Amino acid sequence: MVVALGPGGRWNKTPMTADELARKLGKKAFRRITWREGTGKKLASRFALRRVRLANDD
Repeated sequence: MVVALGPGGRWNKTPMTADELARKLGKKAFRRITWREGTGKKLASRFALRRVRLANDD
């Protein structure tokens, strides 16, 4: 579980999974990044950058 940094630089109080956060961000938050040539084609995927911290300190 993670807690995301919200507007105004404050941490949200509701913990969520990384999957839930990715779905909440939506498709426009993700950018396609190509990192190298693979065998026969370029290796690429979509990434989003969001500052988070662990929901608990265990």
